[in-house]
Amino acid sequence: MKPAAVKFLTDLARVPAMTHQQVAWYFGSESKATKWLRRLERGGYISKKIEFVRDRKTEAPISVLHPGSPLPNASTIAYRAATLWSTAISPRIIIRATLKLALLYGGQPPTIIAGHVSHQVALSEILLRKFRSDPDFNWKLVSSGPGFGAQPDAISADGNVQIELLGRYNGSTIAAKLSLAAQTPTLELW
Repeated sequence: MKPAAVKFLTDLARVPAMTHQQVAWYFGSESKATKWLRRLERGGYISKKIEFVRDRKTEAPISVLHPGSPLPNASTIAYRAATLWSTAISPRIIIRATLKLALLYGGQPPTIIAGHVSHQVALSEILLRKFRSDPDFNWKLVSSGPGFGAQPDAISADGNVQIELLGRYNGSTIAAKLSLAAQTPTLELW
């Protein structure tokens, strides 16, 4: 298997969903990605489905926080985050790992409810953007549950950077997310 395909499968096993356009980056073009996706789908490694996605701009973090630095105004951050989400929802081909792929890399494919697909696609874009700028960048997604308190969406493999993708949250929710700043050297709010 080509290195691009191996890297794609490794990453897809760790993120909940990618769009066809995101996958094209691994293979250099959408036509090459399409050929590989067909092959991988026939092999039972991926599934494809058209889902409705709200786009989000992810060029740079809204804010980068370090311990001891003053916290930004939560309502201002909430407003800025909300403006990054498109008002339009459009159909996209969404690629997900199957159980077969997840088992190769340890784990199970996460279940995503329809209302969270846009968030997961935007998070994948952030992680891919970081990897493109630093090929050594590695991360793990965080699964939060009851009793765990505020958790980031992802943490760099070395634990020095926490990544939080902000939805259309109110100021109170953002204030809770800002508490993450005390837990790591760097908190990136996207």
